[in-house]
This record gives sequence, C-alpha cells and structure tokens, in this order.
Amino acid sequence: MPHLFCSVHPQVTLFDVQQRTSLAELPTPPVKYVVWNADMSMVALLSKHAIIITDKKLQNAQTVRAGHGGGEASGAGSGRCKREQGRARGRVNEGAGTGRGVKEEVRTC
Repeated sequence: MPHLFCSVHPQVTLFDVQQRTSLAELPTPPVKYVVWNADMSMVALLSKHAIIITDKKLQNAQTVRAGHGGGEASGAGSGRCKREQGRARGRVNEGAGTGRGVKEEVRTC
C-alpha cells in the first residue's frame, strides 16, 4: 500500500498512490525536512520554527514551537556571547615567573 506525503503550505497531505486519493491532512507550517524513527511508525516534520511529531497516518500530532534564542532562563544558548577583557574585570594571570600580566579574554554565553 504505497503512500506519499505531499507538503503544500499550509498543510501536509497523506496521499494513496494506487487509489489516487487523499487519506489525511495535517495543517503545518512549511516543512523543510522529514525524519522517520527506526521502525517507520513515527515521523517528525521539521520546519523553520516548529517540529511536528506524528504517526505515519498523520494522526496524534504534537507540535513543538522552536523560536529564535531558545534556551535556559540564564541566557545559555541564546546565540549571543559577551566578550570581556580580563584586565577590565580585574582578572590578570601573572606570566610564568616574569612578573608581567598576561591579558586573558573571557566569553560568557
């Protein structure tokens, strides 16, 4: 029983090739990639800002929204790093017995 997923914004359609009929439709943002699990029972439809996880018949769909800068409340994973100069923050490593300060750069993400 050959089936085909057709992605036409604003939906993905499950199409039966032999009968030439549409079996199911699922409203989605524009889908860029499709990833199947090992036994081909579940599929993940990946778009720019969402991941839709559903079974092979497009039933029981779950949507996960993934916006820009997703990460922890601490700011980790926000895509922006602050550059700090060691001397400006008072952190200076002394050179190996030379007595000269070595400037270090620190990135906090």
